[in-house]
Amino acid sequence: MLATDTELTGHAQVQLWLASPQPDQNVFVYLEDLAPDGRATVVTEGRLKASLRATHTPPYPYLGLPWQRSLESDRQPLADGEAVRLHFDLLPMSHRFRAGHRLRVVVSGTDARERP
Repeated sequence: MLATDTELTGHAQVQLWLASPQPDQNVFVYLEDLAPDGRATVVTEGRLKASLRATHTPPYPYLGLPWQRSLESDRQPLADGEAVRLHFDLLPMSHRFRAGHRLRVVVSGTDARERP
C-alpha cells in the first residue's frame, strides 16, 4: 500500500521466465491501480508472443527499450517445459497512484477484454 501519492511516468519493462508444454504462448501483462475498495484500473499494458521473444537492435532510436522484429525468421518455438526469458515493454504511461492504493501486475495468457 502506498503511503503517499506516487507518480510513474515512462515505459515499464517486463522481464519474466516462462515454461509451457505448448510451442507458443501469448503473454499479456497489465499494470493496474488497485483502489482501497478493490476497484482496479488498468494503467498500461503490453503483450508478446513467446515464440517471437528474440530482441534485436532497432533501426531507429528506441529509448533503450527491448525491441522485437517479429519476423518469421525470428520465431523460436518453446521447448516442452524449458523456461525462457521474455523481455518487453509496456505502453508509455503517466499516472498518479494515490496514497492508500496499490500497484498490481497481472500476467495472463489471454486479454479478457477481447472475449466475446
